[in-house]
Amino acid sequence: VKALDYQPAREMYFDIYYKSEGIAYKDDKSYRSAMSKCGNYLITIRKDSTAVVLDSTGSKEIYKIKFNTDGKNIKISEDGKQFALYGQNIIDFYNIEDGSAQNGQIMTKKSIYDLLFTSGGKVVTIEDKYIYIRDIQTKKETEIALKNYCVSCSLSKDGQYLLYSYAMHNSYLWELGEENKLLATNGATGVPYNICSISENGKYYANT
Repeated sequence: VKALDYQPAREMYFDIYYKSEGIAYKDDKSYRSAMSKCGNYLITIRKDSTAVVLDSTGSKEIYKIKFNTDGKNIKISEDGKQFALYGQNIIDFYNIEDGSAQNGQIMTKKSIYDLLFTSGGKVVTIEDKYIYIRDIQTKKETEIALKNYCVSCSLSKDGQYLLYSYAMHNSYLWELGEENKLLATNGATGVPYNICSISENGKYYANT
């Protein structure tokens, strides 16, 4: 859950509701949440700089992590085995089953706007006017320079294709590999926020 008008300079709090098997969950202590795709874990970020991992009903706390990143954002990997807590310039990785730290820490060059996991053990981050692709294990990185600030980014499940767009500008489709290759450029939608996404099966992409 994200506030649409979220600004890094200030924190915004709101209730989180989660419904599973007829159980409604309300938490007014949290302002970020993420659900694993398998539905086994619900992770919430609390105002006291803790990440709380709950069961699928949202009623039982499994464990809690106190973190020291300079911001409070969360993303769960595609396979549901790990999650990342990230802030302005730091990414920490944790095992989702027991909360143990793993794969070390990544220090980014710029403030992180968004983060995406690939299925191939990499993370994609949007930082200022750049997109970085980093190997979680080796920390090797690839940089893609942008012409403007990115407002939307989507990654195919296999991590092969990256789609991003600018506000009031074109969207760009890249094939990722040893040498990243620009495949297509699509015209602007003419709206303030050009949202782009790749379909679940990886065969289609759309701009709205």
